[in-house]
Amino acid sequence: MDLAVAEEMLLLIYRGYKNDKRYHRNWRQ
Repeated sequence: MDLAVAEEMLLLIYRGYKNDKRYHRNWRQ
């Protein structure tokens, strides 16, 4: 797996978590 691809996937997941208020609290913990 390419590092760039993994970084992009993590970024998308991170942004998705931040945008979703339901998971935002769990993410901050």
